[in-house]
Amino acid sequence: MRVKIRAMLNSKGFIPFNYQYQLHSAIISIINKSSHEYAEFLHKLGFEYNKKEERFGEIQQTKKYYKLYTFSNLKLFPRIQVKNGFKNVREVEFILSTVVDKSFEHMILGIFSDNQFDLQFFSDEKLEFKITNVETLAEPVFTNQGKFICKSPILVTTELNGKHHCLDYMIPDERLKFIANLKQNLIRNYETFYKKEFTGTQDFEFSFDPLYIARKNGKISKLKNIPINGHVLKFKGFEAPFTIEADPELIKIGYQAGFGVNNAMGWGCVEEVL
Repeated sequence: MRVKIRAMLNSKGFIPFNYQYQLHSAIISIINKSSHEYAEFLHKLGFEYNKKEERFGEIQQTKKYYKLYTFSNLKLFPRIQVKNGFKNVREVEFILSTVVDKSFEHMILGIFSDNQFDLQFFSDEKLEFKITNVETLAEPVFTNQGKFICKSPILVTTELNGKHHCLDYMIPDERLKFIANLKQNLIRNYETFYKKEFTGTQDFEFSFDPLYIARKNGKISKLKNIPINGHVLKFKGFEAPFTIEADPELIKIGYQAGFGVNNAMGWGCVEEVL
């Protein structure tokens, strides 16, 4: 399910370009305050992925936990762009999307309705938001093809020299790997959530809109700063309309939990183009 959340400031505020980490922290804070049991599951355990995989030429047992939710970029009202961000902001709106089924709808609505959250970008200043509206959004009918727009950048990574490397869709030598890893990320999320091996069709095609890329002169990448273990690292994702042909279950899990990786940090949220 997915919900659209709108919140208001008491006075005008400034929001920098890089706010995903703070919004991620705010979402966790709201859940922790409102539903301790769900927070324990979602943020300390999550959905378990346990499978043998080939890594570095050897078969290894992979056991990880994934949260299987994502959220969109913020819509800002008003939107007055300055050098480092946006000023005079009074309201924000964003989408939270998750794989939990409809039986959790009342709980999710209860968590966010009539609540508040803070975004703290500087040590001596925080923005206090009051949530004014929470609305559930209808889910598309999923087929084996679709057209979507990015509500937050899609990040796809690989291992290079023992480190995570952000794959660049715009580099021809990396594009095929970008698409292959995107597919594997969707399969992993499917197997994590349903706790069974994916046995659907293996046909998979993905393409960012070439006309949109041409209009943007190829500039569709987005750099975001993410604090990790006390260090601020830069990650490069891509934000453009795209078409996809794949098993409907993979498209569905991508729509619900996000495309690519680091979805719970606000990457890979998409919306269907009607």
